[in-house]
Amino acid sequence: GKGCAVFHDNIGFRSRLIDSYLEGCKADGVEPVKPYSGKLNLRMSSELHSRVAAFVATTGTTINDFINRAITNELKKAAAL
Repeated sequence: GKGCAVFHDNIGFRSRLIDSYLEGCKADGVEPVKPYSGKLNLRMSSELHSRVAAFVATTGTTINDFINRAITNELKKAAAL
């Protein structure tokens, strides 16, 4: 159907865009930036997991949001050094 054609057109466009980016990097002699998915498998002790879960339950947020804020705050502190 039409949705499938649009999907394939988008794939072709993205492929050409990526190829162009990679060719530009090669021409400029720079390493391309690796895209990240935004997904991360995080391991922590069960005790820490429990403490984080209990904390976020009292704040109305999620563990994911809590971890993202914690990492962002740590990066800001590191950048200030």
